Amino acid sequence: MITLQQIEVFRAVLSEGSVTAAGRRLNLSQPSVSRILSDLEAIVGFALFRRRSRGMAPTAEALFFQREVETIYTALKSLEDAAREIAHGRRGQLSLVVNHAIALDLAPRALGRMNLARRNVSVTCQCKSSDWIIDFARSGTIRTGVANIERMPKGMHTRMTSATPHLCLLPAGDPLAVARGPLDLAALRGRRLVGLTGSVADALTLRGIPGANEPGFTSEISLGAVTMAAMLGAVPVVDAFTAQFCAAHLPAVVRPLPELPPYLLAIFGPAGAQLSGLDRELQGLLEDEIRRTEAWVEGL
Repeated sequence: MITLQQIEVFRAVLSEGSVTAAGRRLNLSQPSVSRILSDLEAIVGFALFRRRSRGMAPTAEALFFQREVETIYTALKSLEDAAREIAHGRRGQLSLVVNHAIALDLAPRALGRMNLARRNVSVTCQCKSSDWIIDFARSGTIRTGVANIERMPKGMHTRMTSATPHLCLLPAGDPLAVARGPLDLAALRGRRLVGLTGSVADALTLRGIPGANEPGFTSEISLGAVTMAAMLGAVPVVDAFTAQFCAAHLPAVVRPLPELPPYLLAIFGPAGAQLSGLDRELQGLLEDEIRRTEAWVEGL
């Protein structure tokens, strides 16, 4: 029977390219690594590596074998983590970092569906800027991040991406709130708006919104746009996730603005990160909640 140690030795030699380097990584002697590798080759029935002038080269069979090894290794590590957590009186731990739009409602809904208190799972949920989340995911500090992205940097694993239109929140008595459905930007010309810094503010300026005699107001986050607009008697332009939360708590009419650049969102983490069953469950529920918001926007 193949053991976890044999799998770890195989992965280390494949990654490091030599028995000596693999031994240093695993804190094993070179003879021990060679012996464990030979035992594994005897079990599988084919050579895994061939010696070359500098180190070891995997055989074609080893590269095919690697695909199955990674699947089994991830499952075994998850099982090992679960056993350790149970031994310490915990059933699991979750760490999630999201931007402000997702922290309002979507992340709490996904976590609520996991019934974590009854399962004795501890949770750390942080709310940070999208740039912060991307930087920390790239460094391997976090396993699951949800953030607004313009483009995903290299070295990341992306679970899913979403593109939804930006929307405006209109007071119930506003003339533009009588109709429903998408709203042309021309209808907002001359109106006092609070847009979002970046591509949204740039697009509004290019279209002459607000008018030449109207001051422009911007906010870095959608929730800030909502609160600023309330103080200024203005119309906020927000992302779909903030709009959905506000529509459930405020007497406002939501209308999409398809002429503006879309709001791009992603669930992601560092490439090669080993996710527990809890991590995968959470990411699946986050994706499900994002798809629900997409469907809500399509029905407006």
